[in-house]
Amino acid sequence: MPSLVFLVEDNPNSLYYTKRILETNNYEVITADNGKTALNVLSQLEQLPEIIISDIMMPKMDGYDFFRAVTEKPILNQIPFLFLSALDKPEDIRFGKILGVDDYITKPFEAEDLIACVAGKIARNKKIYEYNKMVNKSKKMNLKSELDSSLNKKDNISLLLVQWDDLIGPNLIKHYTENVSLPISIKELGQQLYQSAVSIYGQDKFGKAEG
Repeated sequence: MPSLVFLVEDNPNSLYYTKRILETNNYEVITADNGKTALNVLSQLEQLPEIIISDIMMPKMDGYDFFRAVTEKPILNQIPFLFLSALDKPEDIRFGKILGVDDYITKPFEAEDLIACVAGKIARNKKIYEYNKMVNKSKKMNLKSELDSSLNKKDNISLLLVQWDDLIGPNLIKHYTENVSLPISIKELGQQLYQSAVSIYGQDKFGKAEG
């Protein structure tokens, strides 16, 4: 499926020329003639473009304001954004890059330069998307593993009911859970815990419930 490019240009001749170059190189192109219209088009698209190419000097909303509006929308600000402009002074290019655009190409331009830039930006963004997808999947798997581990730890908690018998000493009456696996027997463990408690608190403290 061809990559979708959004081209925003107010000059009909430049729009036609650039659109033809992109389509000749197997890109699907949608267009708008100013930033305001472009934002409206973006809000109605079912499939977002893989790159936005915008002129700067346009009526209603120029390329600078259009770029700022795009960056403020979380659903759009991950799309590579390229300025294609006749503003070719170093300070113009520098200002565009300070704003944060992914690249800045001046008019007139070579078709090969534009296509190389577009292809590179789209490929890089796809790699970033796949990487983020992999990281998010890994985080979900780690979270599930931690949750399973936490549940397993809860399953390993045992409750022991031990009573003192004058003939045999500490006597294990009941334990929960019954299927717990331990290196020593539940009965032996219960006896050891009981004897430890008696040695700390004294036998007389177990005659009645306290606290």
